[in-house]
Amino acid sequence: MLTVLITATVGVGWEVTLRAIGFRPNLRDDPAIWALHRDRASAEGVRPLILLGGSRMQVDVDPVVLGDYLNRRVIQLAIDGSNPMPVLADLANDEGFRGDVWVSLRVENLFGLPQGRSPEYVTHFREVRANFNTRWNTAAMAAVDSRLALRNGLTSLRGLMSRSAPTPSYISMRADRYRAVDYGMVDIEAHRAARIRRNEERYEYWADHTPTVRLFDDSLAVLEERVQAIHQRGGEVALIRFPTGSTLWATAESVFPRDTFWDRLSASSSATVLHYRDEAGLSSFTLPDESHVDFRDAPAFTRALAAAVSRR
Repeated sequence: MLTVLITATVGVGWEVTLRAIGFRPNLRDDPAIWALHRDRASAEGVRPLILLGGSRMQVDVDPVVLGDYLNRRVIQLAIDGSNPMPVLADLANDEGFRGDVWVSLRVENLFGLPQGRSPEYVTHFREVRANFNTRWNTAAMAAVDSRLALRNGLTSLRGLMSRSAPTPSYISMRADRYRAVDYGMVDIEAHRAARIRRNEERYEYWADHTPTVRLFDDSLAVLEERVQAIHQRGGEVALIRFPTGSTLWATAESVFPRDTFWDRLSASSSATVLHYRDEAGLSSFTLPDESHVDFRDAPAFTRALAAAVSRR
């Protein structure tokens, strides 16, 4: 009992200290955590709303706020820096999945870029299906890690006492895989400049690989097959172009003109198609890094997006 008391006292004191210096709980995203949520997407008797995409869907949309707004179960399956098409294909091919899907989509996703970790996560779910004990342990550890700063991974005593002691991260992920981003913790000008630079480097690929309408039409046909598969099981699909800052938008427009590509998608798809530039309620949000909203704006953005999709 004395050992338990001492351990609890030290643990509480350490947790309070870590939070006082800015550390927060931060769940580490990995295929096992993702697979746990993917498994829930196919649960019988439930028609969930599945969120797909990259970091914008994972940062800008709070599943709890969205679930309360729509009065339904929301499952976050977006993967940072990854193409949502492999996950959409997995849901479309899953006869056990009967739900709706919102996809944060960019035109380059339909050309297969960026690939990211989506194939790895889907493969883990399909080929390394965990037993009940593993799933329970994963869920239990996620619940603990998402509540305690001392489980952050950056907060070991050795790490904090080293010469290069870690600083609190501006990103923290909850057990439902929502990633809260606090831009008040970073040098925003340097952060924005780095984001713009990475974006420009990514688009340099297209200087030697000019996207063609013919290839795009082939991709649209594949996309429509997947949308129809979900429709046939009673589900709905929404394809959403999330907000970007003016600099990032100009770069994207120079490579993938909206009237050549996105409008072609909108005209041909049986899904609900929504572009942020058509919705004043979405295009008015501040994007500190030109790509994502701050966690303080995420609830309002979530409700604005839900209202826009619902109207359509």
